[in-house]
Amino acid sequence: MTIPAANPVAVEVTRGQSLETAFVESRHRASCAVVAADGTIVHGWGDIEQQVFPRSAIKPIQALPLIETGAADAFGYSAAEISLACASHHAEDRHINTVTDILGRIGLTPDALECGPKISIDEAVKIERLKKGVEARRLGSDCSGKHTGFLATAVHMGEDPAGYIGRSHPVQQRIFQTISEMCDVDVSTLPEGIDGCSIPALAIPLSALALGMAKLANPTGLGAVREAAADRVVQSIAAEPFMIAGTGSFCTDINAVLKGKVIVKTGAEGMVMVAVPAKGLGIAIKVDDGDIPGRVRGPALVAVLKHLGVIDDAVEATMKDHIEIPIRDYNGRLVGLSKARDDWPPVG
Repeated sequence: MTIPAANPVAVEVTRGQSLETAFVESRHRASCAVVAADGTIVHGWGDIEQQVFPRSAIKPIQALPLIETGAADAFGYSAAEISLACASHHAEDRHINTVTDILGRIGLTPDALECGPKISIDEAVKIERLKKGVEARRLGSDCSGKHTGFLATAVHMGEDPAGYIGRSHPVQQRIFQTISEMCDVDVSTLPEGIDGCSIPALAIPLSALALGMAKLANPTGLGAVREAAADRVVQSIAAEPFMIAGTGSFCTDINAVLKGKVIVKTGAEGMVMVAVPAKGLGIAIKVDDGDIPGRVRGPALVAVLKHLGVIDDAVEATMKDHIEIPIRDYNGRLVGLSKARDDWPPVG
């Protein structure tokens, strides 16, 4: 049996009495594909043909049918609401109120949502909600904006919205078809699972995910309907970065700073997918160990964007806490950092 080469180390976490003499405590390996809209592999670091579940990182592609079917226009979706359809949100007041408003416009109640109930994925918001006695609810799911988009599409198309999370429901069939076209994959051959919010999930080659985001960044030649939908997704996230995540999140902060030059969406288990309209590229990164603390994807991605010439010193300074993530003890003292290695991404 041939043992595959290990993916390169992307990020190291250090700890020590001073940052200058800090000791490397842990190392995190990752793979990264950078692809152009015509399918050209611009860069490939590590195993970019491995099949991975993109999780929530693929939401901007999953949002395309909401626009292409005419549902977004029929129900008066704003840029903020399109961004929310791509979101893994914190269930802050604006997120909850916006989901509730859209459901009212499509004639449904929160009971129609088939994502699991949550309070918030953000610890600070969760604590604040618990103090007020708020219980877990489907509106509080980080995926409720996406699921509301699914419901809007089903209602607009005259379909029974019940069971929209099922593999055979027209909502999911459209999403699978969109993924097939954007990522140039035969979805019938891919491993399947169930995502955290209960919809079907596909394990897709990392390079194909980067291709999908490249087409989102540069949809020229995909037809007028898709070109318009892709542009609307990109412009909506750029205009309303708060809606895609929330206060203090990497996704919200980097989308706000880069103002449409780059569109970033993270996902569970160490996934991040990026459209780079400024260069017509797509990027997909998978952190081998799942990045459960969430301290690897940001530094790894920013290093890649610097390598591509997308991020300058001013942006880097603004994003410092997401690039060199501080490690603190329980007294709040800085005792280490999580940051990209100097040799990530590898030269070549």
